[in-house]
Amino acid sequence: PSLINTFIMTVLTLVIAAPIGIFAAIYLVEYAQKGNRLVKVIRITAETLSGIPSIVFGLFGMLFFVTALQWGMSLMAGVLPLIMRTSEEALKAVPDSYREASFGLGAGKLRTIFTIVLPSAVPGILAGIILAIGRIIGETAALLYTSGTVA
Repeated sequence: PSLINTFIMTVLTLVIAAPIGIFAAIYLVEYAQKGNRLVKVIRITAETLSGIPSIVFGLFGMLFFVTALQWGMSLMAGVLPLIMRTSEEALKAVPDSYREASFGLGAGKLRTIFTIVLPSAVPGILAGIILAIGRIIGETAALLYTSGTVA
């Protein structure tokens, strides 16, 4: 049962966190202005949050959202900053000449992103997702051992 629960939690977390993280990275790299203060704050926050263990997010979320704000149970994904930062770095690694060539051939920005930039950045994005899977499994094991089990 623990192995099945770990697998379910991993899949559920990836289904929620991967698209949000990848699309946030696309926005930060392709659409946001370069000198924007909000973008700088988001990047610094994501850098900081990607280094914090997920169990700290879970404990803080339980104490703040569930206990203090009385929102009930909520799903907090601590791997979102990790996926977002690795996806952002993978998108930045794609040469600008690819984008310029696509624009020169008449493709729009969205078409360039989905047909040129994303396929070129897939290895880096997959590396981030694999790192996130390792983090999810590691934190799931810590939660199982710290919470105890009841028959």
